[in-house]
Amino acid sequence: MRTSETDAGIVLGEGRDVTGQVDDAMRVSVVHCVYREGMAAVFGSQVLRPMEGYVEAGLDTELVIFAPIGERIRRGPRARWLEIESSIRRVIGDRYSILHSPPARARWAWSDESAFKRWLRRRVADNENLILHCRGAGMAEIAMVARGICPSIRVVFDCRGVDHAEKLYVNGYREPDEAPEELRAAWRDDYERCGRMVREADGVICVSDAMKRYLMDEFGVDAGKMVVSPCCVNVERFLEAGERRKEIREKFGLCNRVVVGYCGSIREWQCAEQSVSLFGEVAKRVENAHLLAVTTQPDAMKRVVASEGIDEDRVTICSVGHDEVASYLSAFDVGLLLRHDCLVNRVASPVKFGEYLAAGVPVVLTEGVGDYSRIVKDEEVGMVVEMGSNDVLREGSVEKVVGYLQGLSDDARARCREVARERLEISSHVKRIMGLYDKLLLGEDL
Repeated sequence: MRTSETDAGIVLGEGRDVTGQVDDAMRVSVVHCVYREGMAAVFGSQVLRPMEGYVEAGLDTELVIFAPIGERIRRGPRARWLEIESSIRRVIGDRYSILHSPPARARWAWSDESAFKRWLRRRVADNENLILHCRGAGMAEIAMVARGICPSIRVVFDCRGVDHAEKLYVNGYREPDEAPEELRAAWRDDYERCGRMVREADGVICVSDAMKRYLMDEFGVDAGKMVVSPCCVNVERFLEAGERRKEIREKFGLCNRVVVGYCGSIREWQCAEQSVSLFGEVAKRVENAHLLAVTTQPDAMKRVVASEGIDEDRVTICSVGHDEVASYLSAFDVGLLLRHDCLVNRVASPVKFGEYLAAGVPVVLTEGVGDYSRIVKDEEVGMVVEMGSNDVLREGSVEKVVGYLQGLSDDARARCREVARERLEISSHVKRIMGLYDKLLLGEDL
């Protein structure tokens, strides 16, 4: 049965343990907890997709989501939630609960911690080892408060990004000293919350070695409680989608073109302007270069292209459904993944990187993007350029990209898929995280 904050019925698991090492009399269950991100673009790839792997591996798992109450009652968002719930049910059936969170402007209306504690009281069983796998510091903090009802509950802080740095970044600042006082206060709150959760959670998942080093250095946390698990992909799905490469290139008349691809929104951190500018310079030197942009904001991308003065016949812009994206990526010859040089990106693990490689697409990315810039160099699955302090690519970058494009071969596509399978296959992510659960339950060092 599906549950909400006011529902009394909670579906319990069947008592299967993770590895067989835990006492058979004790049930092992994992609840994946998500705070106000059900409608986020990454919900499918970073929450539901891994959960598919846990279910396939036989793990007793379920999902609880905090959703702003406005999203549940307004007509537009409510319709979107019906689609989201349909996607959830395809993965875990009715083993999910949605708890209503107060509106952003009235957070005082009720307590998320109290709501979660009430849900947890109904959910927890006496003969159960329960792990709360919490996405983000905010959710981890709620879980840490609520678990007081049962000391045996373990809390895993899944740190997908450094919230304090991201808060500055989306508001146009790189350092707290540059921001106005109100934003600095919010930054300080997020910084302190991140530090508390890294220190107090039973286990911490980092998306990159760079993030692990940052958290260790910044908050003095022992490496032993931290596990690195990047944003991963289902490589087989991309192999199937890749069969449409020729079809899509024919559809847009790109069979004899060198297709430079851009996939993403037009938000500042996606560096759409720098990407289009780079292509514009490449197009002056490579006669058959063509930009294929797959974006949820086609009109905004058209404006970016127009501002760079690029001929319309050198660019194709399209918006496709989520299930179609993999096929369109396979039509690229290279994919652009430019990012600003800042803390947010230095510890990041962009989902798009793994998707490009799984689609057989070499990546042109900037220096210092999590662990991926190093992987591109070490594994020869693309090339790295440098972004200057003024957010402009350094001199010589265009020539490097042109040289790379002119030397492309089919071997590069096969190499990308191989590296995706070795390093970013989602089944490896599932095994790594289940190993973390095991060690927490058995009281072993991570």
